[in-house]
Amino acid sequence: TEFEEDWRALAEEVSGLSDKDIGQLKEKKGVFLGRYAVNPMNGEKVPIYAGNFVIASYGTGSVMAVPGHDQRDFEFAKRYDIPIRRVLLRNEGDDVEAPISGAFEGYGPMVNSQREGFDGLAGDDAKRAVIDALEADGNGGSTIQFKIRDWLISRQRYWGTPIPVIHCEKCGLVPLQEEDLPLLLPRDVEFTIEGNPLASSESFVNVDCPTCGSPAKRETDTMDTFLDSSWYFLRYTDPDNAEACFSREVADHWMNVDFYCGGIEHAQLHLIYARFFTKALRDLGLLSCDEPIKHLLCQGMVNKQAPYCADCNLTLHVDEAGAPCKNCGAELGERSAKMSKSIGNTVSPSEMVERFGADTVRLFMLFSARPTAGMDWSDVGVEANRRVLNTLWGSIRDALDWSDDESEIDGWLDAKFRARVREWREAMDGSEFRDAVLISHYEVYGDLLWYQRRGGQNGTLLRTILVDWLKIIHPATPHFAEDIWQHLGQDGLVAAARLAPREEAHEGDSSVLAREAFVQKVLDQSRQMKELAERHLEGPATSVTIQCAE
Repeated sequence: TEFEEDWRALAEEVSGLSDKDIGQLKEKKGVFLGRYAVNPMNGEKVPIYAGNFVIASYGTGSVMAVPGHDQRDFEFAKRYDIPIRRVLLRNEGDDVEAPISGAFEGYGPMVNSQREGFDGLAGDDAKRAVIDALEADGNGGSTIQFKIRDWLISRQRYWGTPIPVIHCEKCGLVPLQEEDLPLLLPRDVEFTIEGNPLASSESFVNVDCPTCGSPAKRETDTMDTFLDSSWYFLRYTDPDNAEACFSREVADHWMNVDFYCGGIEHAQLHLIYARFFTKALRDLGLLSCDEPIKHLLCQGMVNKQAPYCADCNLTLHVDEAGAPCKNCGAELGERSAKMSKSIGNTVSPSEMVERFGADTVRLFMLFSARPTAGMDWSDVGVEANRRVLNTLWGSIRDALDWSDDESEIDGWLDAKFRARVREWREAMDGSEFRDAVLISHYEVYGDLLWYQRRGGQNGTLLRTILVDWLKIIHPATPHFAEDIWQHLGQDGLVAAARLAPREEAHEGDSSVLAREAFVQKVLDQSRQMKELAERHLEGPATSVTIQCAE
């Protein structure tokens, strides 16, 4: 047909691309095939295009584009002048006919459905209504899209678990006998030759068939190392077991893993197959638990600014900074991008530690963002955290020279610190490390400044509190804490000391804290009144009179 030549050209262009490559394509383009499908929900004719950004392994490989609510489809529709219809509203009551400047990819009430009873439905209710209508009309139904995929685990390399299979010309594929397991990698391997290094070991490759005794060959492929990482936590429960991978009794005692921390990039492979292996072993009767992990924390990525062309939607190498875009000549801006050697926006940890110190780098990383959120690296931010530690150290050192004079405010500092420890432990238990650092390095220090401002200078109280304060400082900045610990003359290491106890509030703590909170509030409001008065007076205010209500 007249469309065939263009289609073949597009097919040739994308034939060598993986699903990952297709997902990263910047340019969305396609070819009209001269055919139309019929939308079963409203009877409208829908043009059929072959697109370079459609992933063949997703569903059936044919997808219904919704340009109003998918940015890739939106860009495609704009390029080929395909009508863009709004079928979901961002908020109920929004103008249905308002111009569409970009795809709305969230959830909202349905509009323009052309089916009675559909408009106004949202989320799961809308999805269920569409499925029910398709099933009632005999035009379709619901399916389950599994995230798990077939996985080719064989690798032509030395490192990896050997596959315990023997190739015999008479018997075919013969599994290794159980008494010959585990099959270990040989040592006489040549890594300088091309091809699979394991195949170079004659002592490994050449064996007798365990079934008929004829000369045979071992399998020289090894398993992907990710295969071992799919169940290694089970071996950890029983590492000295020479008879089996693990004992069910021992594994059942230790599993599940209480806390597991890893990058979100593992969600598509390692974490899925860790669950798959656990469930498969459960079904085989080798394990009782259903899930490998109780609590999973996927930490965010550390990003850094890089040159960016908005016109080309392209992130460039840092060497391009200050120059026009090499593709279109437009002025470059900046954007936060995942650290990558390919664009040069990486940071050397060793250089940062050498320049700022390990504790400063740790404090910056923990305080800059919550564990699950991404963050932007900033040398200025690291420097700010170094100043925080220097200020904290100087204030503590000065406070160690205080006299032992008691004062009325002592009770407040004692009660406040007990409350801070409870807050800190709660934050740590919930993996809210940014909140924990905020308490240990900032808020407790702020409490100390307020205590001094209110006339407190009890050295005995400070040294008592400081012992437990260092214990909650230590997880984020261990060298800093150990230094002051030694300065205090404490025995051993903070790392070996018992954690600051979680003391419940003492009797009278609440009234002491409430009273001081009231004083702080009055002073804050007085400061605001002073600033307001000075704006009106256009000069300094020398006095403020406060009248309290009865």
